Amino acid sequence: MRIFYLTTALDERSCEWVNYLKEEKTNPSNQNFHLRLISTLSKIAAISVISLTEINPYLDKSLNSFSYVSKGKSLFGKLLAASRIKKRCEQLGINDDDYLIYDSLNVSLAKAAIKLKKKYPYIKIIPILTDDPRNISLTRKGFANQIFHLNSKVDGALALTNRLSEVFQVKNPLIFSGIAEEEKVKPIEREPYLYFCGALFEKYGITDLIDAYKRINPTYDLIIAGHGQLKDYVKQEASENEKIIFLGTVDKQTNIAYQKGAIACINPRRYNKELDATSVPSKVIEYLTNAKIVLSTLSTPLKESFGSSINEIPFDEGNKDWLFDYLNADPYFEKACKNKSKDKVFARLGKDNLAKTIKTYLLALDEK
Repeated sequence: MRIFYLTTALDERSCEWVNYLKEEKTNPSNQNFHLRLISTLSKIAAISVISLTEINPYLDKSLNSFSYVSKGKSLFGKLLAASRIKKRCEQLGINDDDYLIYDSLNVSLAKAAIKLKKKYPYIKIIPILTDDPRNISLTRKGFANQIFHLNSKVDGALALTNRLSEVFQVKNPLIFSGIAEEEKVKPIEREPYLYFCGALFEKYGITDLIDAYKRINPTYDLIIAGHGQLKDYVKQEASENEKIIFLGTVDKQTNIAYQKGAIACINPRRYNKELDATSVPSKVIEYLTNAKIVLSTLSTPLKESFGSSINEIPFDEGNKDWLFDYLNADPYFEKACKNKSKDKVFARLGKDNLAKTIKTYLLALDEK
């Protein structure tokens, strides 16, 4: 049993190198999720990771289980990307008991999976459904329809929510809401602070958070880590207020150290019914494994399992002060419930248990 894993994630060493070179950083949420899933799958099978990248050919070398395919930045390179991935898989050898698991939200990876399935019909192709493509910011017109079409003839799926499997119209999905990972990292030791990490877009509540913090003006700092469209806005706010600290994109260990050291960690994503049904905020799973206090708008999948440790922030679309009102009612979190779900999170979403569940699922696909 072997798993081919098609992704755009990089091994940790290469990711650090790429972020050093590039102005536009890799998506840490996407990167961390796929590395966790790769690590989980490695517990049940030999794994060959084929990572598609558009930068320096230095990465076209095998590093551990990773093998890099460079598509470059030209249109010609992008058109050939799927064929190059297929060729790399064939160079590694394809057997009748292999599985091909891939990121459903990348066109080239999905095309490569289709090409391999057509030539080797005995392999099982299984997309990873992490989000509705219609939710993704800054994508071209027609992207979502193309993604749905490319993932329409698969053998199964690994999906974060039931709604995602419905949106993609995938049969026989395995549903899991995320992956919890134990990290032995010491907490940051400094003056008290509230911590946010994630994509810097308005729909994720970053402007609401900064506005509320400035108006309340508590004695603790606000520390923000992340990347995205509002990066310059956050940098400007930090330059004008010494209590707002912007870290930019940070590595996984640094992020966890800040989560562990914070008086509270916050996810102010503006609630949207469809977004809630098709997207699980991975930062909240991280908070539940690391933070003392977790503050978050509603995530139904996580509330059902870990609601007793999540201080739910009510979102009111008609009230521009919704986050200010919530934080101002208890600005120092004296009434907030403490996070006591760490053991429960690992029991349900820890790598060992999840690996066993996925193995059972993959073997069952062979019997269908």
